Amino acid sequence: MKDPELKAGEMALRAGNLELAIENFLAGLPTASSRRSESAALNNLCAAYGSLGQFEAALHYCERALLLRPNNWRAHQNRARSLIGIGELDAAIESANRGLEIAPNAAPLHEILALAQSFKRKPRVIIDTFDVNTQD
Repeated sequence: MKDPELKAGEMALRAGNLELAIENFLAGLPTASSRRSESAALNNLCAAYGSLGQFEAALHYCERALLLRPNNWRAHQNRARSLIGIGELDAAIESANRGLEIAPNAAPLHEILALAQSFKRKPRVIIDTFDVNTQD
């Protein structure tokens, strides 16, 4: 099996075991079998850290994922999600729109864009209640 730690991380992320997912992704990154696998793991780290409310860490991994695969719409979605978490609504809208240029019919991107726009229109406390995306 290719990338066993990354596969274990995906399973842990899907099961909601975020700490174990992070541990597995970090262990598997140095030996990822492809840029695609590495980018997916980085994006999954972004999703996991974002779900823990650690938005700065999440952004770090989203940025790395996007350096490897700039057209990964899910990384743009997770980046937008993390930017909402730190209150950077304009940047979140920009990231969601970039993702929509890549995948115009991606419902999660439309949802995150609407959320960012809603928070921008009516400022309030932003609470992270988003779904985790585990695919690249």
